[in-house]
Amino acid sequence: MDPSSESIYAGIAHFPELLEPIDLGAGLSIRPTYAHLMAPFLMAFSPAPANSPHPAPWAAVKGGLNLDINAELYVPENFSPANFFDRLNTVWWITSLLRLALSPRIHVPVISGCPFKEVPNDWKAADLLPVEAFTHRYHGSLYEPANTQECIAWVVRIWQPAQTLMRNTRFNDTYQALDTIWSTPSPSLALLTLWGALENLFSPAKQELRFRVSANIACYLEPPGSARLELQRKLLKLYDARSSAAHGASKVLEGALKETQEVSRRVIYKMIESKHVPTKDELDAALFGA
Repeated sequence: MDPSSESIYAGIAHFPELLEPIDLGAGLSIRPTYAHLMAPFLMAFSPAPANSPHPAPWAAVKGGLNLDINAELYVPENFSPANFFDRLNTVWWITSLLRLALSPRIHVPVISGCPFKEVPNDWKAADLLPVEAFTHRYHGSLYEPANTQECIAWVVRIWQPAQTLMRNTRFNDTYQALDTIWSTPSPSLALLTLWGALENLFSPAKQELRFRVSANIACYLEPPGSARLELQRKLLKLYDARSSAAHGASKVLEGALKETQEVSRRVIYKMIESKHVPTKDELDAALFGA
């Protein structure tokens, strides 16, 4: 299978129950399906000869991987991306927006060259490639949407126009940081990763970094008033938790990571809705009332 030129059927795990296909526009859709990925572990104990499998005996290793795929994202052969992504990265982009809007559990373990329901018809010739099969550890809060249909409609509406934001390296870094913290090795690293990305977006200068970053985020997310002041004070405490994480503390990390995730999601949502990443001058103007 060549994802750059052939149809892609991306199997999605942990997607909400889907009764009817979802039309994403541009010929893409999400359809209900079913497949089960099984990945038992085996060990061999002798080197493999050239171009041959490892010789027996093989021993089973406890554990392994198993996932239910309950939806497939269809990218037709004639789809030609018009913006930032190629065809395979379009799959990642749409899936990452589903993670942002619905649940971080959503991911694409496998892509197929034909609909999953057709694979049993010629299973020996199946063309299946692993993609995100081994990447999710789920640190922090596993949020769930308040309204699944509204969240899906949001993804349908913005996945095409919002692609241009990824050309902005500051937005790109922050978006990918939020999308990948679920598979980082530890909550401490997840917290440091998120704050590094937020600093990249909201620190126009290296001086007084703690104050400027917290103040800029609060000014960006809240209008003048008590809510802005309350958010800025909370962000100061979250930044202190980030500093503690950098020096090995772990007691307050879970709550701080959850709250930092929510702030990061609010930032990303607002930038996507406005299709704009604030500049240094715009942040200064908001902070000082210009």
